[in-house]
Amino acid sequence: ALIEFIFAAVMLAVSFLMNVYSKQVQQIGYPKIWAFGLVLDGFSYCPYYFVSSVPMLAAFAVLHASFIILIIIPRTTLIQRLAAKAELGNVFSLLNVAVSGMTAISVALTGWASERFGIREVFMVLGVLSGATGIWAWIALVSNARAFAATEPAAPEV
Repeated sequence: ALIEFIFAAVMLAVSFLMNVYSKQVQQIGYPKIWAFGLVLDGFSYCPYYFVSSVPMLAAFAVLHASFIILIIIPRTTLIQRLAAKAELGNVFSLLNVAVSGMTAISVALTGWASERFGIREVFMVLGVLSGATGIWAWIALVSNARAFAATEPAAPEV
């Protein structure tokens, strides 16, 4: 319960800060924040390998939770900008099913892998693989910058 509370509190705090600094967030761009969040979210699993106490676990949870919201908020915003309004319900429904389904699958696979290889090793391997996925997304974003430019809001009309 402590770790879930930490996740909730930190995600709310970072979400609030993204709102406070919304001009800077928009200048950076949601695609870049999303890709950066993927990289940091992935690699922030790696420190769990070294956990030896509940306070250490709580500290790593603060770190990890602060990056999760960097994925969630830009993803939601990008979907709203890219999907047709008439299709938003379908797109968000599919996203919800995909996230819930992958969570269930990953829990099962993580349990199996942790019994076989050890939980610390699973966190380290998943952290490296997830971070590498984030790097791949960042490279794809940078190499397709024009395609992602369509996700940025148009300049306000004067």
